[in-house]
Amino acid sequence: MPNIASPPGGAAGSGVPEQPYPVVSRNDLLNLTRASDVSLVPEPGRADHVLARFSNGSHACYGAMSRVTESPGDVTIEIFTGVLPEAEGQPCPAVAELQEMEIQLAGPLGSRRLR
Repeated sequence: MPNIASPPGGAAGSGVPEQPYPVVSRNDLLNLTRASDVSLVPEPGRADHVLARFSNGSHACYGAMSRVTESPGDVTIEIFTGVLPEAEGQPCPAVAELQEMEIQLAGPLGSRRLR
């Protein structure tokens, strides 16, 4: 079972919520895998932004990429994780890290369903 990396302000098992590590979408990742258990929430105060939270490996070795599909009734967001090109072949710690990505939509979420 992997360890949960806890940045300052949240230690695993301490009762203090873990603070997610902020990441940006990258299109150059290797060995992409679709992330499971992604939490999507509208960003408070920003009608055209969504926050995606998910588990990934250490940010020193692993990155994430978002794929957004928008229609008049739905916004579908997929998160993929993969190895950073600069970390390929390097030793990486075996930890899980809560990460958060801010995703800008083409227009306000409004009444569209977030999936």
